[in-house]
Amino acid sequence: MRTKIGLSFLTDPMWRRVMALTSILLFINLSDAILSDWVPTYLQGVLGSSLLMGFVFSFSSIVGFATDLVFPQLFNGVLVKHLLRWAMGASLLFVASLFFATLKPLLPVLLFSMAVWGVYYEFLAFANQQFVATAASVHDRTKVWAVVGVFKDFAYFLGPILGGIIISRGGDRGVVVISGVITLISFFMLGFMKTGDKATEVEFHKVNLVAEISHWRILLAH
Repeated sequence: MRTKIGLSFLTDPMWRRVMALTSILLFINLSDAILSDWVPTYLQGVLGSSLLMGFVFSFSSIVGFATDLVFPQLFNGVLVKHLLRWAMGASLLFVASLFFATLKPLLPVLLFSMAVWGVYYEFLAFANQQFVATAASVHDRTKVWAVVGVFKDFAYFLGPILGGIIISRGGDRGVVVISGVITLISFFMLGFMKTGDKATEVEFHKVNLVAEISHWRILLAH
């Protein structure tokens, strides 16, 4: 049975779950949007070379692509909440490593940060895929993806604006700390969310290959 969006998110169980998840994703993506805007500038500043910055920055895509090949062997019937928790854990580890990098900007630390970032993206992509597959009927999935996309686009619109304000007042470490706080907010929100998880298999190998290729095209263009 198809459902209309309208005000159905107030009464329809599926849309209530979708709006709950997208609210959490808004904070997760907002944290990532702030860092995504700041990291390239920071890397170029500490590395002193746009070419070296590109290589270090692209390391996240290399790790992300590798996890696309490895994760299907590790996960089977994984739950949305678990994937989101792992994504948030990776995000917090990314933030912690970036904070350490602001103290000692060593190349191994920066590469480790980018690697964790790549793993974070995969966990989040898998969580989105799993949630839509289990929460919505086949006819409603396009609409659900559209709603998820709107919240994500809004986060990536707002992120650079907030990031600019934060860095002007708190500097590099201020950006990292605020991003970590936003991620923690999403973590606490998840504790109150009912995902209605089902132990179903997810076709992980279809999730993010196109996105990885697009990331590489952007990096090569610069």
